[in-house]
Amino acid sequence: MNYSTNNGPNPAAKLEIFKSKLAMLKNNGKILSIKDLAEELFDLTLEEASTELGIRDDPRGKQATQATQILKIYLILLDEECRRVVELRSRGWHDNKEEGDEHFRQQRKRADSTTPEEERSFYRMMQQIGDEMHRSHHIFTIPFVPDGQVNILDLCMAPGGYTAAALSHRSGFKAYGITLAPESGGHTVIIDKNRLQGLRFHDITMYKEFCPSDKDIPECFRSRFSDVRPFKSIKYHLVFADGKTLRTHDRIKDIYDANLNKETVRLQTSQLILAMNRIHNGGTLVMLLHKVDAWHSAFLLYTFSKFADIEVFKPVKKHATRSSFYMIAKNIRVNHPEALKAIGEWQEDWYRATFGGPENTGLPKEEPTDETVQELLLDFGPELVKLGHTAWMIQANALSQTSYAGSTTNGVKLAFRKRVWSGLKDIFKDHHEGLRMERGVGYAPIYGREASEWAVVSDGQISTGRVVRVDGQVTADRTIRAPGDNRAMFMVGA
Repeated sequence: MNYSTNNGPNPAAKLEIFKSKLAMLKNNGKILSIKDLAEELFDLTLEEASTELGIRDDPRGKQATQATQILKIYLILLDEECRRVVELRSRGWHDNKEEGDEHFRQQRKRADSTTPEEERSFYRMMQQIGDEMHRSHHIFTIPFVPDGQVNILDLCMAPGGYTAAALSHRSGFKAYGITLAPESGGHTVIIDKNRLQGLRFHDITMYKEFCPSDKDIPECFRSRFSDVRPFKSIKYHLVFADGKTLRTHDRIKDIYDANLNKETVRLQTSQLILAMNRIHNGGTLVMLLHKVDAWHSAFLLYTFSKFADIEVFKPVKKHATRSSFYMIAKNIRVNHPEALKAIGEWQEDWYRATFGGPENTGLPKEEPTDETVQELLLDFGPELVKLGHTAWMIQANALSQTSYAGSTTNGVKLAFRKRVWSGLKDIFKDHHEGLRMERGVGYAPIYGREASEWAVVSDGQISTGRVVRVDGQVTADRTIRAPGDNRAMFMVGA
């Protein structure tokens, strides 16, 4: 049976079929190649399933790896929100490529040349994300030290919004940070440095402690790496790892695109090793990742699930259109065999990305083995669906409202809606000071701009009255039938 068609089994039935097939392979001691595994699970080749499901959601147009392809197919078939978000990404990255490219070009331009006020705005936004994360996941509540000293480490701290949110929650927290210096291309630290117990400006990927014990840093590169082990004597109850590769970073800006894969691995593994070597047993790690449905993110979630309690958080409003999300790993068992194994693997990954290859200039991360892919789908696939659902839904809802990825047949395009929304607010302010406009509600003047009454409009109906909320049905006392498309005469709040 072709499970990728709309006429196939429902998601719950598909999940049971996939679980049964994967369990049978394990019981029989069979390890299939990724291509053969796709045919076993989906009754289609990997390429056929990817094409049929429209998996084209890489903004750079790169072909997804086989591991990511089979993972996406699995998740799309089991979760409607994952299907939606992949479809919307594909629409924005490919179908409307020119508009999507311009959107991301402007986004990169703003990120690379921020003004002081934009830096402060970024700082406030990070505070708001930290507050929202705490409301949803209680990250600032440390159960095993309710009244004792709590230490916080913020990796890639600048501008410092997450630490500021934590200190606002409890001023007694002791906060430390490591971040790239502004003169090296890093962000400005906005948080008052007097609120911190310690702050180091350093390229976090350039510490010798990340080198595996059985390997040496090549002699010609050794002087570039630091012997310092920052804050090594302190155990932290909460660690933020929010690092992103920066196009402004002086060490890599001239080779950013060519080395992005290697630098991403180096940055992620550096944060992971440093965090795990300093985190308190039972502590919490909050880490920025991208795309729950990408192999590297899914595998990291799977890895942490073996020695921690895993949650996924995506802000409802901030960066909602982006694929970024946060892994929240609580109750980390730092001495668990799987944790120690993971640290060793991250050290090997850091070394390969830094010094691999005949010229010791680094190699991209190796693809996972067939056995690892099969194991993740069997042991963690169902849990990954649950973890990713809300993040996919938030991004899909946000993308559906954009001009580059959303459907232009469903309402007015976003940019136009924003302009009219602003104009309507001005009209209300000028002529009806006592009437408050609400987002998500349609409004129209009765008999023109100077009208003494206003109407709420929905689904071909105009309802007069002062403030009328429309929740699926019109609720005003009087209703006037309005033929045709009401969008010609009113605007729904953006």
